[in-house]
Amino acid sequence: MFYTFIILICVSFLLLLFSFLKENKVKTLEKQLEQLSLTVIKEQYQTNKRFDILEEELFILPSVSVKKNASDDPVSLDQQKLPASSELVHTLHENGYPIEEVAKILRMPREEIKLILSHGKQETASNE
Repeated sequence: MFYTFIILICVSFLLLLFSFLKENKVKTLEKQLEQLSLTVIKEQYQTNKRFDILEEELFILPSVSVKKNASDDPVSLDQQKLPASSELVHTLHENGYPIEEVAKILRMPREEIKLILSHGKQETASNE
């Protein structure tokens, strides 16, 4: 009986030691979750930074209200449809963007960009 009691106590100490040495699965999961959340936050920060850079490159301008009336000039209907686009086309072209790049940025056909630019040149020449 005495020997059985001693053996049980020894086994209990061994099990206790083993429980301390055994790796805790909850702690490893917590570490993995923490690492994952840090990775997600880092990726979100980098994505936001990329969006900021893209916005700066495209320098999105606020829309401009139309000052002309449709009854004043029958040709101005197309201009009133996209007033900000016309100003954006001129601004982008003046800043050195080629016509193809302006068309790509504004998602407009190249012919329309050329028409807007030529119309702007004609207005400038007639104003002088």
